[in-house]
Amino acid sequence: MTGIDTAPPPALIAPAPAQPGRMGPLIPELAAPQRMRPSLAAAPDASAERPPPPRPGMQVIFEDEFTRAPDEPGSAWMTSYFWGGRTLPTNKEEQFYVERTYRPPSGKPMPVTAFEARDGMLAVRAERIPEDRRSDFGGYAYSSGLLTTWKSYAFTYGYVEVRAKFPKGKGLWPAVWLLRRDSGKNGEIDIVELIGNKSTVMNSTLHYPEDGKQKTVKMVRREGPDLTGVFHVYAMDWTPEYIAMYLDGTEVGRVPTPEAFTKPMYLLINLAVGGNWPGAPDATTPFPAEMLIDYVRIWR
Repeated sequence: MTGIDTAPPPALIAPAPAQPGRMGPLIPELAAPQRMRPSLAAAPDASAERPPPPRPGMQVIFEDEFTRAPDEPGSAWMTSYFWGGRTLPTNKEEQFYVERTYRPPSGKPMPVTAFEARDGMLAVRAERIPEDRRSDFGGYAYSSGLLTTWKSYAFTYGYVEVRAKFPKGKGLWPAVWLLRRDSGKNGEIDIVELIGNKSTVMNSTLHYPEDGKQKTVKMVRREGPDLTGVFHVYAMDWTPEYIAMYLDGTEVGRVPTPEAFTKPMYLLINLAVGGNWPGAPDATTPFPAEMLIDYVRIWR
């Protein structure tokens, strides 16, 4: 998603495991996809049957199966950026992230809602904000939801797995991504970004500084089946040697781990609306639009 550059203060960070020495050359990008683990994308209730670890000996170190919404008391999630931001103006996004505890300056009741836990899943909802209420939401035309583990959990190396159903529609921009805990400018891993009207393309990208410049590595630009309307499992294996991306258990991209990605990172999941990349919604974009998340797991 890019656009975050403020360095946060220290917080809860999981210690990195001992880093084994690099043995032999770094693993090159694979010429053909490889299957790592069984896919639960099509299972009606995948959260009820946790798959085996991605690799023998791995354990779940963070998990949410969304029996409650992330904006309820006691949640591990933040629902705004760590500095209080509710959009990314640098991306020219058109949504304002909200949660049930947000208090409109006018004092009027909330006309929109971003999160609903139902049937063991989380619905992240993007809605049009009524024109006469937009001044309560920074002047933005749309509301939506953001989840981050910034306040509760950061980690170095692991296997991240998210089972989700993305919405279709021009201007919709769901994403699952990681940011360096010290500063987002120091490293960003986009596990998956989907452009709502180009829903057959999975986008996975690395952003990090190198030789004084910001570098972008387009790990995955994969044309395939429509990724909206049904559940898929999006995953990343992050090791000292390589970063690999998976779609429904099949590896779709792998690169050597850049030096920038040897520090703790935290997880973000959001449904953005509009912006430089997807463009603005139009008359064909369905609102409210929902992204459904069945579960989030991090293994190490």
